[in-house]
Amino acid sequence: MKISVLVYTKEQYEVVQEYPVDEIYTANYDLAMENPSLYYQTPKYFSEKKMPHRLLCGDVGWLMESENHTIITDYNLNVANHFSVEELLKRGATKITPSLECSVEDLKGLAKYPLEVLVYGHVGVMTLKSHPLFKENGYELEDYQKRRWKVLVDENDVVSLLSADPVNRLDELEAYQSIGITSFRLDFTIENKEQVKKIMDLIFNK
Repeated sequence: MKISVLVYTKEQYEVVQEYPVDEIYTANYDLAMENPSLYYQTPKYFSEKKMPHRLLCGDVGWLMESENHTIITDYNLNVANHFSVEELLKRGATKITPSLECSVEDLKGLAKYPLEVLVYGHVGVMTLKSHPLFKENGYELEDYQKRRWKVLVDENDVVSLLSADPVNRLDELEAYQSIGITSFRLDFTIENKEQVKKIMDLIFNK
């Protein structure tokens, strides 16, 4: 079983480094530039910054502009069939993250491809290029069911509303492996180091 991890902060990165993970992704540009072995999650909006060589692409535009880079595609591309997988592989992707809507059953016919399934993480449900109120992290929006949706502001001031509850398919790892999928991903965004360690221990210290 191969495990990749996405981190947003240096604190999360330091915790993850203590475990035998296969790849580390980050949305933190400075962290990616300081550590060439990391994959940089391409921002939601185009940037004039120099892109690191390794990229986690969640946008076709970035994919088209990233010739001569090592590419893994993100779940934002909503890949759910072999036509999409094969097209992305033709365009240079080395690994594909399928749509979050795909169940174990849905992926049975795709297991022969180099897939990596996201099994934990607060995922973005809405993105704004900017917002007059949200200029830093720490905000939450509460819905009528009293669920709290975290607001994440990245280094480019792009505002993302994260899912109130994380995607959590950790108890389905064996089911995925039974159909031939062996690569999985964890996303850490708002988790502190204690929360990161707790989840990592679930995987590596069973």
